[in-house]
Amino acid sequence: MDLVSIGYFRELAHDLNMTRTAGRLFVSQQTLSNHIRRLEDYFGAPLLHRRPSLALTDAGVEVLAFAEKLGRQEANLRDALAEIAEGERGQLRIGAAPVRGNALLPLMVPPFARSHPRVEIVFRAGITSVVTAMVLRGEIDLGIVLEGEFSAELASERLYGEQVVLCVPESLLVQHYSPDQVRQLKARAPDGLGLADLARLPFSVMTNQLGQRMAGCFQRAGVEPHIAFTGSATTETIPLAMAGLAACYCTQTALIPVDSPLEGMNVFPLLDGGQPIVQDLYLIRHQERVLPGYAREFVDSLRGTAATVERTHPLSIVEARAGAGQAEGSDLR
Repeated sequence: MDLVSIGYFRELAHDLNMTRTAGRLFVSQQTLSNHIRRLEDYFGAPLLHRRPSLALTDAGVEVLAFAEKLGRQEANLRDALAEIAEGERGQLRIGAAPVRGNALLPLMVPPFARSHPRVEIVFRAGITSVVTAMVLRGEIDLGIVLEGEFSAELASERLYGEQVVLCVPESLLVQHYSPDQVRQLKARAPDGLGLADLARLPFSVMTNQLGQRMAGCFQRAGVEPHIAFTGSATTETIPLAMAGLAACYCTQTALIPVDSPLEGMNVFPLLDGGQPIVQDLYLIRHQERVLPGYAREFVDSLRGTAATVERTHPLSIVEARAGAGQAEGSDLR
């Protein structure tokens, strides 16, 4: 059995597109087809339905499961041999939503790289479902995802809870509330505000998992929001808030990156039924993926960073970003 052919089959089984897979692997379609035929001859069964479009046969499903398991075992072996031969040389593959990668990686990767200069960090961005699928397929070692029902194949641990806040530009706040009301809202901000307190504002909402949760929060608060914009991520809604279009919700994690726009923005921690709105994040890996020593150190560092983020009040992050944009006085820097 040819391990190269197994690897090619695994990639094709994920794409189910001969042209795209061949291009991604930098081989001709004929070369890729020859590798698949070689496997089918070896196993004595067709692995793919060719018409009307590419699809896995029952045998193909079984071979794909074997190929993914083999890929994880190969990664374990490669890491073990690298540690034996060269001390600490290897690769650590991590997946998370872009907003979390943008916030957490600058806090963690530089000090880790100084301690482990021969370890390459590879980051793959994706929503929770995409990151989870990559972990299951063995394409990444670690995933940072939202809480959910995890497959029995995954090992999971809670990392931290990120509080949800509402970002409101000052121009929009004074347009919809009197000066005295604005002062009262700002004075109450450290303890959090309910959506009913901010119901006069136009809102940008999202279709992602946070957006679905916030729809329930609006309903429980008895608020039918005036929706000015609907998007899929905070990379769309925060710039529109900065432009004065509408208030937008996000998590405290989105406030951390130094390039996230906050000038002239009010940040109000949100409450649902008097309790902070928090979404839990989990670290996942495949049960069969044995982490090398440097990866375990990275996980320990990640736990520490996550604990710091969780105990930092969202308004403290904003205050630390004020002025020259430096984070003096913040535990996050």
